Amino acid sequence: MKQKILLIFLILTITSCSTSLKENSKELTLEERYPLPWSEPTSEQFIAIGQTLIANEIVGCGEYYIRPSSQDENEFLVGCTPDGKIWKYSIVWTSISKIEGPFYDSSINSPQY
Repeated sequence: MKQKILLIFLILTITSCSTSLKENSKELTLEERYPLPWSEPTSEQFIAIGQTLIANEIVGCGEYYIRPSSQDENEFLVGCTPDGKIWKYSIVWTSISKIEGPFYDSSINSPQY
């Protein structure tokens, strides 16, 4: 229950903070905002996301995959794991070096293929 409330809070925060969403547009689902598939970050994304993770003292991301936002090129859903088994997720805004999370949510399909 806590995880679902946190996820709802994160989606609402993302929606209200994004300047690229039209004022009267419908609220996007997680899948609409961060469309599948998971992918490895490009070199540029890897550096920007890595710097944001470090700046926000996020540790234990030995491996991570991303789902870029459909609304903002500097916003990502990041799936992070220290061991390839336990995944945690964060919303990362590289342009402002901000992170929401990490959170655990079993309803999100992990990046493992």
